[in-house]
Amino acid sequence: MPLRPPGRAKAVGRRAGPGEFGRIELACVSSAARSSVLSFAVSPHRRTYPTVTRRLHNFEASRQLEALAEGRPHACRLRPPATYPPGLSGILVWRQSVVIALPSPHPLADRHTILAPMLGD
Repeated sequence: MPLRPPGRAKAVGRRAGPGEFGRIELACVSSAARSSVLSFAVSPHRRTYPTVTRRLHNFEASRQLEALAEGRPHACRLRPPATYPPGLSGILVWRQSVVIALPSPHPLADRHTILAPMLGD
């Protein structure tokens, strides 16, 4: 085993405390890994903390919160559930627009905004 300079362990410890060193395990569904949302969230962190290793795991949506509660991964990118299991919570980081395609003669086709209750008829 190579000997390290005595101050190295202290320096690594000082950087690890505030999150400047180490690794982050992230989970998402495969479609999120291909979207710009994940890149939007991770890129600023990568620029600020270049020595942190990020590892992305592909989990089915139904499995993400269960895995998070077990301590792996550290965080998940997912659609908000109706309720979170005990010990877990979520933070909204992105809102996504939904596009609805309608045939031209549809009564709502000329509107710029459609609210969900309007689609009931």
